[in-house]
Amino acid sequence: MVFVTSIVNFYHQVHHGGRLYNAALSLVITIASAYLPAGNANTVSSATKVPSILTLEKAINLAVSEDPWLGQSQYQEQASLAKGEAAMSFSDPVISLGVQNLSTDTWSFNQENMTQLRLGISQPLPRKGERAIRKSQFDLTAGKQPLLRLDRSAQLKRQVSLLWLEAFRAQQVMQFIEADRALFEKLVDSSKASYGSVSGKVKQQDIIAAQLELLQLDDKLVAEQQKYLAALGALFEYLPSDAAGSEYLSIQLPSLLPSCLPLVEFNGRNKSHSQANLVQRFLSHPKIRAQGMDEKVAQQSVKLAKTQYQPKWQFNASYGYRDDADNRFINERNDGERADFFSVGVSVEVPLFTEKRQDNWLLAATAESEAVKTEQRLLLQKMLGETEKELANVAGLKKRQTLYQSQILEQTQQQSKATLTAYTNANGNFTDVVRARIAELNAKVTALTIDVELLKAVSRLNYYFTTTTENTASK
Repeated sequence: MVFVTSIVNFYHQVHHGGRLYNAALSLVITIASAYLPAGNANTVSSATKVPSILTLEKAINLAVSEDPWLGQSQYQEQASLAKGEAAMSFSDPVISLGVQNLSTDTWSFNQENMTQLRLGISQPLPRKGERAIRKSQFDLTAGKQPLLRLDRSAQLKRQVSLLWLEAFRAQQVMQFIEADRALFEKLVDSSKASYGSVSGKVKQQDIIAAQLELLQLDDKLVAEQQKYLAALGALFEYLPSDAAGSEYLSIQLPSLLPSCLPLVEFNGRNKSHSQANLVQRFLSHPKIRAQGMDEKVAQQSVKLAKTQYQPKWQFNASYGYRDDADNRFINERNDGERADFFSVGVSVEVPLFTEKRQDNWLLAATAESEAVKTEQRLLLQKMLGETEKELANVAGLKKRQTLYQSQILEQTQQQSKATLTAYTNANGNFTDVVRARIAELNAKVTALTIDVELLKAVSRLNYYFTTTTENTASK
């Protein structure tokens, strides 16, 4: 019932000219208040009264500090280190216990001389260097995790920045549209009054055109509202569940873009951004270094495969207990006393037929090692291509940014004022006023989009320029 009532209220707010942003926000808060636990009611009410300002820095800190993947990586590192220690130990010995050579006619333990209770132990011995190689593999796997955590933190900063910037852009565009919508409503009302006056300088098609522009503004507002909520919803994927669910339910973003993004500050392309220098810098990127760890693990696998050509030894020892003979079995050759037996020996696994097993294991390990090397080269090429694309994107966006800030914005604003003044003095056309106002709005939206896209490009470049010399997150 609460859900239906909320939908009806939302429709009436929009239908009667209410602000779509406020209407949608009211709808979300009403539904959330109905379905959140009672203990959270005060939190929602408080968030409604005092909306939280989610800055970019705060969003990044929340995402990185509360990311469960970073904790999972630490557990994986601990597991690999523990496996490495376990790999250095010998295999467990095998103990055997059994009765041997028991006579089947009487089933008597002391009838035959060879009847004995045998206790044996065997200990497999690892091949030379096998334990050290396996430990090295696990240690390398554990050493990969801090690099992956640094790469994960950089990825979170990039993704959160992109989503935050998209939400900010949509929020600002909505404010632009709502401000111009109020002006268009005044223009429509003024045109209707002029149309009904004696002078009749406004034609009917002018009124229809103005109303159509007003409807199109509403459509743009709904579209931006959709983009805003979509970006905010995607952003909540990286924020803690309690923050996304309660504290930031009535979230607001700052009214200004951040002066700079975290990580590497980028000031445009220069000589240090040649392909050779970029590749050299990428070699210290945590993702590339983690890939290098995979290559070292693969190389250790090749060494491990080569140890399979060595013989594998096993030590064996046993003790056989024999009971003294029964009086019935004592004769001239047997006085009844029997000594126990002790046996010791070794067994060896000789790799004589290596063609089907050892050769193929070595071939597979070598092929996997080469595949890992190829994967690293492909990753380098991808990062190089993406960086070249972003560098070109930044250069173009900066030129457009300069053009809009120095000329286009000022000229569209002057054009809008001039057409409005001419129309007020009965020397201009009403349609020209509407078109000039739309052109000014589009110019402001485009200028804002350029600023946001420039920061997005910088954010993506910051990820590629991340190096392992920077401090990583503690988790």
